[in-house]
Amino acid sequence: MNHWKKIESILKFKNQYIKVWEDKVELPSKKHITYTRVDLPDFVSIIPVFKDEIVLVRNYRYAIDQFCLELPSGHLMAREKPEDAARRELKEETGFFGKKFIFLMKYFAAADRTNLTSYIFLAKDLELGSPLRDETEEMSIVYLKKEEILSKILKNEIVHPPTIIGLMLYLFLEEKQC
Repeated sequence: MNHWKKIESILKFKNQYIKVWEDKVELPSKKHITYTRVDLPDFVSIIPVFKDEIVLVRNYRYAIDQFCLELPSGHLMAREKPEDAARRELKEETGFFGKKFIFLMKYFAAADRTNLTSYIFLAKDLELGSPLRDETEEMSIVYLKKEEILSKILKNEIVHPPTIIGLMLYLFLEEKQC
């Protein structure tokens, strides 16, 4: 099967978090188009289980000017392994140290426009410490019982896509273990 052929890429914008490219592309039909794509650092979300509750953060999101209920999450640093990023983000955002991290899945968050790969880990055997948040992280910790998850998603109290994916996966896996 034929696929798209990149003829040229022009970097239109770049900062520490994002690169925006405008590509000249030839389609299998030989038609030429311009396609905009975005490079973002890979992303990790952690499902921390502490005393039969899920640890979430209520995180301020400037772009939508509201707080969102989310799993601890963040971008991977250059050459950082996903599990190392999961351990770092869990500590930074919640203060928890996880003794046991279980890789659950990876997915492409928006494959139509970006190469961003997202990873989800389950963290167990947690020990509480102090968060190490940076100045842009305005958040607080929230504990959620397993029975509350679906209701909060359906009531739009949880609207962060990686959190919805992670929590629904967690519920599915918990149901399969029963």
